[in-house]
Amino acid sequence: MQADPSKFAQLAKSKSADPGSARQGGDLGFFQKGMMVPEFDNAVFSGKKGDLIAPVKTQFGYHIIKIVDVKPAQAKPLKEVRAEIEALYQQQAAIRAFAEDAENFSNMVYEQSESLQPVAERFGLKIQTVKNVTRDFEDQLINPNVIEALYGFDVLEDKRNSNAIEVASNTLLSARVTAHHKQTVKTFDEVKGDIVATLKNQKATEAARAQGSADIAKLLDKKSASGKFGDKTVISRERPGAYAYEVVTAALRPDANKLPTYTGVQTQDGSYFVIEVQSSKKIEASPEQLAMRKAELAQLYSNPEQAAFISGLETKFGTQILKDEYKPGYQPTDEDVAP
Repeated sequence: MQADPSKFAQLAKSKSADPGSARQGGDLGFFQKGMMVPEFDNAVFSGKKGDLIAPVKTQFGYHIIKIVDVKPAQAKPLKEVRAEIEALYQQQAAIRAFAEDAENFSNMVYEQSESLQPVAERFGLKIQTVKNVTRDFEDQLINPNVIEALYGFDVLEDKRNSNAIEVASNTLLSARVTAHHKQTVKTFDEVKGDIVATLKNQKATEAARAQGSADIAKLLDKKSASGKFGDKTVISRERPGAYAYEVVTAALRPDANKLPTYTGVQTQDGSYFVIEVQSSKKIEASPEQLAMRKAELAQLYSNPEQAAFISGLETKFGTQILKDEYKPGYQPTDEDVAP
């Protein structure tokens, strides 16, 4: 790098552990003082145009920094920033107004806890009624904190308003229980339809699996199957097309030396796919893809907990990393740098 700083972008693309900046050849663009972590910030702003600074250690690892250009800070004319200033002022005014309204809202739902009507009239709000709320209820606004409040003694038994609960950014909610029905076991007549539908689905799933397995056996025995194949297509893990993960995985599982062959798989919805695998081709990764994978692995192994987890998997399943550059702690040599 010091011998030939012009290779900075090339080396950043192939060696950087940050996939985002690596794709840009390490280019972070222009930034102002204070926008980066202190160690990186101090190193950059203590240098000058053309400097190569390394190594710089931060919480994210070690960095090699090349200062390509420097622009002096300039105060913008008022007419250029007027709209920005006005927007910032309006935002700050809105924050102050919300804080005041939030305090008043919280006080009213607590002090007048026998009804939500006063607070609704005060702030021009519409009271909404939600039925069939259970402990497992899910809704955009009724989050677990709201559910917990609804099942609290004051709200459930004394029929009081809940405290003000923040359910989204700058959004408060108070709720009350108007009627409560204790949990009961449904009668057979109430669940009969669901039971019948479940059993039918199970039978259909089993029948699809049996028929699919029988068709595969016939095809492997050079006999006709019960259905017809769809259009021929090429798929991969990165380009699965319209096929589910299970289908793609099943299609890629057969031994490439024993093709063509037939295989099958049942998806989560119960559908059974009979797959004819005619050929398999290993696609060589491009230098850019390899560089990206290396960066992802380096980032993965930089986390001690993840590294320990991966080490455990390697021990349990007997895996082995064949290439040194993929191993934790690997340091590139001059021979690894493309001329």
